Amino acid sequence: MSGAKTKNAKTTDKVVKTEAEWRKELTPMQYAVLREKATERPFSGEYEYETRPGTYVCAGCGQTLFESDAKTTPRVEKSEAEWRKELTPMQYAVLREKATERPFTGEYEHDHRAGTYVCAGCGQTLFESDAKF
Repeated sequence: MSGAKTKNAKTTDKVVKTEAEWRKELTPMQYAVLREKATERPFSGEYEYETRPGTYVCAGCGQTLFESDAKTTPRVEKSEAEWRKELTPMQYAVLREKATERPFTGEYEHDHRAGTYVCAGCGQTLFESDAKF
């Protein structure tokens, strides 16, 4: 995850570092997410089940990302049969079996329309299209 959990960390200036400095200061996963636009496997992040109160901050600059009370979303309870009926085979694999799509093969790979992308399972916003490109 690109965020780290600390208290009262905040900066407003753009951080300028060499790639060597970034690699030295960030974990391999943080570097991949922050510098190479990678993502974690679904449901695998170190903060997935974190419940302590606090502020999540960017590992690169310390800017506040969100408060822990904004992280919690209601759990969707459905049977596996209901999930299979509601989701496409790819959605089911990603959401229920923790699979990932092959890179550059998803149905939205070349979709450049403006909009909000949401989770197929719970409807929560994942990102805005302007953040995708």
